[in-house]
Amino acid sequence: MNHFLLISLILFTLGLWGVLRSASLLKIFMSVEVMLASINLFILSLAGDGAKSSVFIMFVWLISVAEISIVLALFILMYRRLKMMDVNTLKKLKW
Repeated sequence: MNHFLLISLILFTLGLWGVLRSASLLKIFMSVEVMLASINLFILSLAGDGAKSSVFIMFVWLISVAEISIVLALFILMYRRLKMMDVNTLKKLKW
């Protein structure tokens, strides 16, 4: 078994555990990013040195950077307005 496949499986499991376990929006977001990085590592480990896989991974990283900037801006606005980032408390609010 390829070592990179095992590492990507471990990273994905840690990210999934972080999403299910934490109550902070920032921790959940970081766990989702770890899961995305593990998926990229999985694709690279299966594809090898192909140029198509490298281009695909670069597009995924570019989309991830755009997602990070938008989500962090939303987190900042939410914290300024509500003064909290707890998921359990935010669930009870009516929008």
